[in-house]
Amino acid sequence: LVSHCNHFCASISSLRLYSGGDDGLVCSWDLSSRSLEACADAHSSAVTCVKPIGSSHVVSTSRDSSIQLLSHGGKAGLQSLQSLHTTEPIDTAIVLHGFCIGAGESGIEALLR
Repeated sequence: LVSHCNHFCASISSLRLYSGGDDGLVCSWDLSSRSLEACADAHSSAVTCVKPIGSSHVVSTSRDSSIQLLSHGGKAGLQSLQSLHTTEPIDTAIVLHGFCIGAGESGIEALLR
């Protein structure tokens, strides 16, 4: 994680840790083997939040004003399924009943799962 970024956010789901940082990457780590599983170049600016959805999806938000829904496809790694671009940087995400809600300084955006 040290080479991943200076600032990072992380979230744990089962035996997997998801991280995101200043480099715009969203990565998954296998906690049992303590190894990197996959990375996706999901954002063009710092990742501000990562939230797992079940065992195979993760939502990330960024200072690049986007929300990304990524799928963890095993050997295929992390792949973008859906993205939403807003006018302001997104600071955090909340996942409720299949919806991802991203919040920034100027309001709330929703990304349907």
